[in-house]
Amino acid sequence: MAIIEKLITLVRGTATEAGQAIVDRNAITILEQETRDSKAALEQSKVDLTKLMAERKLASDKLDSKKAKVDELSASIQKLVAKGDQQALALEVAGKVATLENEIKSDSATIAGMDANIDRLRASIRQAESTIEHLSRQIDTVKATASVQHVRLQRQAPHCHGLAGSHPGAAAPEGCAAGRGKGAGSLQRRRRSREAPAGRWRRRHRHRRGGRAGPLQQAGGFGLTPSCRRRRASRRLYPQG
Repeated sequence: MAIIEKLITLVRGTATEAGQAIVDRNAITILEQETRDSKAALEQSKVDLTKLMAERKLASDKLDSKKAKVDELSASIQKLVAKGDQQALALEVAGKVATLENEIKSDSATIAGMDANIDRLRASIRQAESTIEHLSRQIDTVKATASVQHVRLQRQAPHCHGLAGSHPGAAAPEGCAAGRGKGAGSLQRRRRSREAPAGRWRRRHRHRRGGRAGPLQQAGGFGLTPSCRRRRASRRLYPQG
């Protein structure tokens, strides 16, 4: 069970590292997309805030109108009561006032909810603006870092070239070695493959013009060059003295 848990942990760690590597390679793209999303959310919040404030203004105007109507009816009730013979009409007007007062309470609660939503939207807008500024600074930082790395690699490239030409065995900087590791290994393999047949030829065929024949040549002339064969045949036909 411990081994299985370790394997699961290894898989999770590998996936995390791979995901982080992808994020690092595409940091600018991700930050720019997050900036666009934040700007879109900011614009939508501003539109919602504008609509909500317009609705709140209409509700507030209606509430003020109802309050004014209540004040007007209340004054009428006092006049009717003062006359003494308008009790029935005064009660009817009082009923209207009670209805308006209930509507005023309901409208006041609605407006209070609108005010709370307006405050939340304003806070959301401020947060979105702060997020956009933070993302913009991050984008500038990442671009500056990428530019510095690009310039550094460009400066290292001629230096790596010089090391490869003048000092084949010299240790190259880390950035250079990573770029030419496979190429150097392949070049060495090709060089050994070209040198191997020549070395075998020199070891097996030591004979040169005017030199001594090797063991295989002495045995029967195997591996002799055409000029050597002609000189050997000439010696056999015309032996010296």
